[in-house]
Amino acid sequence: MTRKVFTLLCLLLAFMPDYAHSQDKKFLLSGSMGFSVNNNYYLSGIETTGSYSIFTINNNITFGYFLSDNSMIGGSINYEFTKSKNPNYIFVNSNSTSLTISPLYRNYFTTNLFLQLQANVGITIFNATDSEFGANKRGTLFGLGLGIGYSLKLGENIDVEPKLLYQANRYNESYNNSIDELRLLVVTEIGFTYRF
Repeated sequence: MTRKVFTLLCLLLAFMPDYAHSQDKKFLLSGSMGFSVNNNYYLSGIETTGSYSIFTINNNITFGYFLSDNSMIGGSINYEFTKSKNPNYIFVNSNSTSLTISPLYRNYFTTNLFLQLQANVGITIFNATDSEFGANKRGTLFGLGLGIGYSLKLGENIDVEPKLLYQANRYNESYNNSIDELRLLVVTEIGFTYRF
């Protein structure tokens, strides 16, 4: 249900008229923290073979350049910690850390409301805490994200930005010969931005 409401909000934003962001600053620097409770899906080729729940905490730093008053390009570096519990697989408890780089595009629909589109690429390190499956196994991830956010001005150059992001990331677990994972995340973030 949450994903359907999120998709509907993004579609509504896409058809709203553009309004100038009306700011003379060309650069944006921000830091955010967020969390997510979501599902993972095991993949065998393109078919889903099972799922389990995970809890994720992430931190990111974003840098952006305003091409015009209402459009911005940029990139972010994201650090993510994931804790998962899965009674149906060869391990029960595990955690992983991921480091991703995400080029992104933002379009401001009003002075404060924006839509963000991003691509995710990075590495992940997996650790199963209750089996001999392995510790510190490496893999890669690729994905896309779409989000909505709001910039609330605190000062002349400082804003606070709550965001809601929907991400679909495929994790290529090179240490596991047969199964990749697809993580569908609805991430809630809040951060501070500095414009200069």
